[in-house]
Amino acid sequence: MSFLKKLGETMKDTASTIGSKSLDMVETGKLKLQRTQLETTIKEKKLEIGDLIYTAQKQTIMVDSDILKNIFEIINGLEKQITDIDEKLHKEVVLTTSTPAFHEDVQDESIPSQIYCSKCGQELSKGAKFCIRCCESQ
Repeated sequence: MSFLKKLGETMKDTASTIGSKSLDMVETGKLKLQRTQLETTIKEKKLEIGDLIYTAQKQTIMVDSDILKNIFEIINGLEKQITDIDEKLHKEVVLTTSTPAFHEDVQDESIPSQIYCSKCGQELSKGAKFCIRCCESQ
């Protein structure tokens, strides 16, 4: 195989890999954004609960338990969506770290066997690029 032909194929493979990694990063970014939006909605719902309770206490009336139940169900649904997103993010991490470029055959004794997120303390899988709990880059 000629040098130029081999170089061309290598460049094409590299461009394909870069394109694939870019799409993965875009997908990961979208998932992180969705997660953040869901967390914001949960905080808003919790504030709504607090406002309902405070207003009821101030007016010395009982809070309608059906209204609270409805808000709790909404929060539970949002938390389930966050769990689903976390699972997708975890799959993204596994796919990203399972490519040969990210694995070393040689064991480095100076690298700890367990790695933890510097922000939230969550144990990370080896080679993780971000924490799936707090979505902080590592």
